[in-house]
Amino acid sequence: GDYSGRSGSLMFAGTDGESQVITVPITNESRVEIAETFQLLLENIHDTDSPVLIKKETGIATIINDDYASISISDTSLNESQGTMTFTVQLDNDVDAEVQVYYETADGSATTADLDYTTSGGLLTFTGYAGETQEITVNITDDNKLELNESLVVNLNNLVLNGMTNQDAAGSPLVTIADDQGTGTIFNDDVASLTIDDVIINENS
Repeated sequence: GDYSGRSGSLMFAGTDGESQVITVPITNESRVEIAETFQLLLENIHDTDSPVLIKKETGIATIINDDYASISISDTSLNESQGTMTFTVQLDNDVDAEVQVYYETADGSATTADLDYTTSGGLLTFTGYAGETQEITVNITDDNKLELNESLVVNLNNLVLNGMTNQDAAGSPLVTIADDQGTGTIFNDDVASLTIDDVIINENS
């Protein structure tokens, strides 16, 4: 579906410098692709008066990509007792290659030193269709400590395309990370209370 095929014949009157135009419709799609080519071939000259030769029989057309895509990560929140925090990472457009991006957790007000959550990191792989999502899960510690609401972050980095250079003709990236940091908020669900004793004493004490 990149272009519509054409065939036919051209008639030249025979004047020096004469030209004819062949128009081939190109499909304006939204998929991110590498520059692509197709050929147009000349053949079968019909000339009864003079031996005209085809000096160059193949014309090459190059279709330059003008589409782009991006990846973004969601924010999320949960009560401490729910145990697992889920971040959603989404690709917003079709890409003619696998898209891979690395992720890793990092402390905010929630820290691994305080055992608020378990660190996580790895690689996400997108097959390349618009709206495709991947999930990142982070384990949250359900403790009994009364705390403020706390947060951690998940960072995206090092995006690569498999089998395709991630740049257009001008050197700009075809696929970018539009939002590279997701914030996860842990809501405290612990409570504490103060109590006071009753007391009985002698008056003279």
